Amino acid sequence: MSTSSANNMTVGIGISNELQALLGAVRAAMPGASIPPLSTAQGRGALYEVYAWCMTWQAAVRAGADSPTFCTGNGVPATPPYTFRLGPSRLGANDSFTYAVLTFTRRRPPKQPLEVHLGIYTCGPSGQPIQSDVCVLWQEEADYFRAQPMRTRRNKLPRYWPDASKAWLTIECKCLDRNMRSRVVHEVIGRFRELPAKRHALIVNTQSRSAEPRVIACFDSDAWQNLVVPTNQDQEERCRGMLRGIFDTYITILDHFL
Repeated sequence: MSTSSANNMTVGIGISNELQALLGAVRAAMPGASIPPLSTAQGRGALYEVYAWCMTWQAAVRAGADSPTFCTGNGVPATPPYTFRLGPSRLGANDSFTYAVLTFTRRRPPKQPLEVHLGIYTCGPSGQPIQSDVCVLWQEEADYFRAQPMRTRRNKLPRYWPDASKAWLTIECKCLDRNMRSRVVHEVIGRFRELPAKRHALIVNTQSRSAEPRVIACFDSDAWQNLVVPTNQDQEERCRGMLRGIFDTYITILDHFL
C-alpha cells in the first residue's frame, strides 16, 4: 500500500462521502500515512484495510495495551510517510511497510507482545500461503520469520510463512460498491477454515443477507461485521467493541505471559 503521502494527496470531487470519512479516520489515527489513489478499486480496498488496521490497534489500547510502537522491517522505528502493503507479501527484515507493536507492561505479569500487520501471508496445515488483510501475530513468530527464510521440522514439510495458529486474530476486509456476492463469501470462509487463528472476523462496508448466516454458522456472531464505515457510527462501534473484546480476552486469560 505504498503511494503518495496523505498530506500531499488531492481528494477529487468524485470521491464519495464514505471514502472521505474513511480517509479522515485514517488521517486522524495515523497522521502522515501514505494513501493510495482512491480512483481505483485496489486503492479504495487498501484504504479500507488501513482503516481496519487502525481500529485493531486502537481497540487493543482501549483494552489495556500500551500505546503502540510503529515499526518497519526488523523493529526499526517507522517515520512518516508510513507505507503499507498494496498486495500480500511475506514478512522480511528489510521491509519498509509499517506495522504496530503491542506490549502489555501494565499487566502483571506482562503478556507476550503482539504485532498488527497488513497484508501478510500466513499458513495453515497445508503450508500454503494465505493472505491476511489484518493479522494480529505473536511477536515471537514474526521475529522468527524475519530472521529465517523457513521453518523446518522432522517429518514435516518446510514452512515459509508464519503459522496461523500463532495468530490471535485474522481479519478479511472488503470495500465493495455492491452487496457481497455468494462466491466471495465462499472464498472468505475457505480461507478462514484453512487458517487456525484464535479468532476470525470479516469486516465489510456493505451488507449481504446470504453472507451473514454463513459466516456466523461457521464461526460466531462477532465474526460478521457489516456496514462498518465511519459514517455508520452504530456499526463502527459494534466492530470496535468486538475488537476490544478479543483483546480483553487476550489480556485476562491465564496464558501467554512473558
